Amino acid sequence: MRKAHSELFSLDVLALSLLCCLLASVVGILVLSGEGVNLRERVVLRKHTTELVGLMDETRRSLEEISGKLQYSALERENRIARGKVEELERKIDARQRLAEARSEIERLNTQLASLKHHAPGDNVPNNPFGSYRGRFILVECVRDHVLIYPGRERLGLQPTPDQIATLINRIRQAGFVLFVVRPSGWYDNSFNKVQPLVNKGLDQASGGQAIGRAVLPLAESASLAPYMPPSQPGT
Repeated sequence: MRKAHSELFSLDVLALSLLCCLLASVVGILVLSGEGVNLRERVVLRKHTTELVGLMDETRRSLEEISGKLQYSALERENRIARGKVEELERKIDARQRLAEARSEIERLNTQLASLKHHAPGDNVPNNPFGSYRGRFILVECVRDHVLIYPGRERLGLQPTPDQIATLINRIRQAGFVLFVVRPSGWYDNSFNKVQPLVNKGLDQASGGQAIGRAVLPLAESASLAPYMPPSQPGT
């Protein structure tokens, strides 16, 4: 509709210009012919003709200028509408992306929560050593001449280095609980008596007021460790 109005306006300007030229030609012919007109009147008519032509040219230029401004205004308006539609589309795309990310994060958290519930210590564990505790933990299995640390199944000998003990202390503090599972072969004067005092001393010195759960579970040499295993954790 705006395009049609613009085209009609341009045709009006062209028609006015042609009309002006035609009128000027008629007046010029009358003036130059001199029929029934004396010299003085001819001069006056020529002057008026010149003024009329100038006025019509000025009017034509003004109309062309107005036409150009109207066309530019219409183009600007359409550009603004187009930009608005693009911005609205971008907002919708951004909202959909954020919604998809939120759904993905919810699914990830639900999966993680289900995993934690599945591996929560104390759930259906025989001789539950965890009490009411339901958080992360580190398991230290004491066997003959060494200990195994889970998650990760890291092995320490009967004389671990200070760095090894410090690393174990740090893992236990991050988890919040340590469970010593002691096999008969790792009891007195073996891995339990060698490693557990070092761990307790390190936790007491580094706790800084943090409550660290500790438990000891005697377990037969052939008994399965599976019911007590902590879930695998990143970085362990």
